[in-house]
Amino acid sequence: MASVASRILGESPFEVDPNDPFGVRRVDPDAREAFETLRNYHRDDAKVPPVTKKKLEGIVATSALYSYFYALEVLKGKRFKRGEPVIACSPTYARQYARDILRGPFPEAEPAIATDATESMAYSKYVIKRPFPMGEKVILENPTTAYQYARHVLLRPWPEAESVIAKSPSASILYASEVLGYKPFPEGEAAIATLGEYAQYYALYCLKRRFPEGEEAMVRDGFTSDYVKKFPEAKLDWAVNGLIDWIDL
Repeated sequence: MASVASRILGESPFEVDPNDPFGVRRVDPDAREAFETLRNYHRDDAKVPPVTKKKLEGIVATSALYSYFYALEVLKGKRFKRGEPVIACSPTYARQYARDILRGPFPEAEPAIATDATESMAYSKYVIKRPFPMGEKVILENPTTAYQYARHVLLRPWPEAESVIAKSPSASILYASEVLGYKPFPEGEAAIATLGEYAQYYALYCLKRRFPEGEEAMVRDGFTSDYVKKFPEAKLDWAVNGLIDWIDL
């Protein structure tokens, strides 16, 4: 059965790098070769000569990706301290190392993790299981992670994030329903009103009244059936305003 690293990396000369603006970069061939050599020794139950092991581990320790996989696959979940300084510079592998190897906080890596909204959110939810103040600034830059942080970490409304959450229809409807407890979220209504499905849901379950600002989108997107059952007078208004034909009344 293929290892985790093999399934992810395969035979490709490239690796996904979320910290690179182009999304991928060429794998460090020396680090990869050193990792694979050590992994093969381990698979064959062969003893690595100490000098060779020290040299190869030093090469692996230049790569965050291979340091993480070395700890995970070859050391079987034990710490690879020589690789921790380079891992600590990568938000993604630092968070994964904290979760899978340290199984707890990774203080040396927190400044790097705090530069990435998704990794900050994941670190707070799955690793330290409490708020991560150092990462809140970057979490606040993304509507989705801001909603998720309020929902899964703070477990309460997050007023400082509402202006950001309000930029996204999906984050706004989720915030209104799952964080505010199916209550109105006025700041997010402009975004919610742009999508018929969300507008109908918001009117029925959060506002519990008509939502005129979202009715045009409801008609356009075909999400009106439940709405007109609850508010049958809406169809006449739509006909008057030219949103539907009179024949459709």
